[in-house]
Amino acid sequence: MDEASLAEGKLLCPVAKCNARLGSFGWSGSQCSCGTWVTPSVQFTKSRVDVKLKMNIQAVYVPVVESAAAAVGAPAPVVEASTNSESPPIPSA
Repeated sequence: MDEASLAEGKLLCPVAKCNARLGSFGWSGSQCSCGTWVTPSVQFTKSRVDVKLKMNIQAVYVPVVESAAAAVGAPAPVVEASTNSESPPIPSA
């Protein structure tokens, strides 16, 4: 390869069977659609590139307590009183 072929060229798919043209590059630069000169320039053909969006999804654990339920207008949990006069057994540690 000579230096002239390294100054600008095509960007090809690295898969040997495919070898499709994905875009081009040029160390001397090229003019952007907004009018600015960009050096070096790398251009990809939009129809030849797959767009992958990165999505950050985080699971958030929010414990529901009596005061939080009341804050959103939900009814407070009902706790039934025991009619048994004996106190429940205390678990051993």
